[in-house]
Amino acid sequence: MNSEKVGEELKIAKSLLPVGFMLLEKGFPFDAAKKIWDAVRLATRALTLTYLGRNEPAKGRTWRDFVKTALLEAGLNEAEASSWADYFITARASLLGECFLAHIYEEEEHKSIMQKAKEYVVLIEKLVSNSRTS
Repeated sequence: MNSEKVGEELKIAKSLLPVGFMLLEKGFPFDAAKKIWDAVRLATRALTLTYLGRNEPAKGRTWRDFVKTALLEAGLNEAEASSWADYFITARASLLGECFLAHIYEEEEHKSIMQKAKEYVVLIEKLVSNSRTS
């Protein structure tokens, strides 16, 4: 595990969230979605690098399975790991795909996904921190 890289990715992830929410508040949902997605993506990379020794899945392995495995290794139970892996996939499709790339923002659909990113990044930071103290 490259602890310096993990720390840097988490630091950037945490710094992107307030920027994303400020952009959303100012009426720029597409740019907000990209910043918030990047926070989720970087936090996930820190998690998988910490627990699986790599920041992307091997060829032929899905991201859902890759993220779930890292979450299980970090100590979450099956239901929690599945739920958060599902969130990662939803955030990728909705925030990156629909909002940022397709320029479709539906507050009722997308805002809750953006809000949940805060909880996700805090969880990942805690799991990574637990790894460092074990």
